[in-house]
Amino acid sequence: MALLFVAALLVLPDVLLCRAAPQQERSAAESDPDPHAHSKQTLYFSFITAINGSTSSAGGVPIVDYAIEQINRDERVLPNYTLQHTQVLNSQCKSISALESFLHHFDNQAQPTYVSLMCCGCSPATIPVAEISHHWNVPQISFASSATTLNDRERFKKLFRTLPCHVYDAPSIAGMMKEFKWSQMAMITQNESPFSTSANAMRVIFEKQQWKLDQTANIEPGDDSVQYENLFQWEDDYRIIMVNTFESHAYHIVCEAFIKYGKRLVEQEIVLILHGRYPKEWWETAHETVGKASRCSRDEVMKALNKTFALTPVTYNLMDDPTAQTFSQSTPHEIEMKYEELMKMPEYSNYTSLNFYGNAYDSVWAMAVGLDIADRRARAGDDRGCEELEGELVPLSMFNYTNSKMGCMMKNGYASVNFTGITGHIMFEPDGARPENVIRLRQSRVSKHGDKYLVDRPTVAKIVNEEDYDRGDEEFGDVEIVFEDGESYETIWPDGIPPYDGSPERVVENNPLALTIVLCIIAAV
Repeated sequence: MALLFVAALLVLPDVLLCRAAPQQERSAAESDPDPHAHSKQTLYFSFITAINGSTSSAGGVPIVDYAIEQINRDERVLPNYTLQHTQVLNSQCKSISALESFLHHFDNQAQPTYVSLMCCGCSPATIPVAEISHHWNVPQISFASSATTLNDRERFKKLFRTLPCHVYDAPSIAGMMKEFKWSQMAMITQNESPFSTSANAMRVIFEKQQWKLDQTANIEPGDDSVQYENLFQWEDDYRIIMVNTFESHAYHIVCEAFIKYGKRLVEQEIVLILHGRYPKEWWETAHETVGKASRCSRDEVMKALNKTFALTPVTYNLMDDPTAQTFSQSTPHEIEMKYEELMKMPEYSNYTSLNFYGNAYDSVWAMAVGLDIADRRARAGDDRGCEELEGELVPLSMFNYTNSKMGCMMKNGYASVNFTGITGHIMFEPDGARPENVIRLRQSRVSKHGDKYLVDRPTVAKIVNEEDYDRGDEEFGDVEIVFEDGESYETIWPDGIPPYDGSPERVVENNPLALTIVLCIIAAV
């Protein structure tokens, strides 16, 4: 049924393009109009995100609305227009729900003509929509999709992303393996993007390095009856474990790791490396949503989380300098304070806070700047790069889905974006991804005060990868691990020594007595 539904979508654009002019559906984002809005025309973009599901990106909605308010007051960008989104639709982080939401906006005569699409709240939901959205000649931008698969420009022709992709996850893990002298690791993977692509890249690198990687523990998409205790059935003694799943599964996996390893996990004889792009305080949300089905108490999960590691790109969060000047004229600190204020407002009270809300904010500004570039070029008669396409150069307010030339102009406008956002430099590679080769290595440090837990997640080191690494490469190039001030082996490991990874080779290598016995036996034979 799902395949038939997707196949049907591919023939829809030719029919939909002839639909009548729609009525306009307005949203709460219009509640604070520009004082000169009566002299401007409104540009609408479609906004689809994961309000609930296996992961949630709904916490981006408040900061998106705030960015719109700023843009509509800023005469430097889209001075002839007011930018708005209509009703926010829920992809549920599912492909079919995302496609249905997309059609609700683009195959519905009650809707306006959209000049852009912000979609779809996570990679599994973004992939099917991004494969077809170009048929409507609109650019698509995402602040919550990081799968490396989405770098394929032949499949995803008009997709741009402010959230860094996972292309450097595998070489960063390889850098940790070399730094800490490990040679084997086990991985628990959720078999869907972005996790499966990262797992495949790691397999290629591990094989080339002749390291051992056990990938037999997998969670299938849509499996609601996972036996988490069965995920740890490795034959060999793996002590470095990568949790490559969404947070709803990670909560159970951390619990089961505690049950299986207990004191060994607490004392870092067993090391957990978590997928680092979970929402802020994800463990609290998971405790409320899936905690009742867990075999652990909250105290046990928090003990297990202590000293775990996570990898996140530098541009995943706000810039390190809280007073940095940005194109929006707001500093990272000002946006941080505003976001905390917004999340307390009644209209957003049901949304879970988003760890990477800065990317949501920057994505709206990237959209506005890209559309502004396209509109200015169109008004100037400059169609370079789009000369051969059908359609005419028109103001954005006159765009329709049959105008391939303006679709090309908007795509090229996005591709020309170049400014400083609150998460850093905002520009796009030819594949629509944002360049980022520096990864933060974070460590969770849990402390209990009365009945409350405090979790500090400092960056203990930065992992610097070669910028020209390709995701298909077996060679991951030079990877440099640079510890932050005040951090070292002594702060992240017991006694300042990385734990033994369980590999038989290292038992012999690190035990001279065992080596002597082996050599004596061989000599006797």
